[in-house]
Amino acid sequence: MLVIDVQGFYAPQIRGQVALNGSLSSSTSRILSSSRPATGQYSVTIDRNISTCSASATPDGSGNLTASAVTGGTNVVTVYTYDADTGDPTNIRFTLSVTC
Repeated sequence: MLVIDVQGFYAPQIRGQVALNGSLSSSTSRILSSSRPATGQYSVTIDRNISTCSASATPDGSGNLTASAVTGGTNVVTVYTYDADTGDPTNIRFTLSVTC
């Protein structure tokens, strides 16, 4: 008979919804804060080093909108949002997910 005992730990997901004004609508405990320093640009602070992680942002809403997430620094994700038809920066709601 073979018995296997696996011990590990669970780390909560890094996921959140960001509002038009840059505030967090909802998020897991791993996201510390968010802001909108410029039109179509959002800065989201995470509680750990994410320099080797990947991030994705998905627009919430209708229209031809695009959101692009870039990990920068050690614990910040910058999200750029714009109108895909014109290429102009646009403030939109989005969902951010970081996978490490």
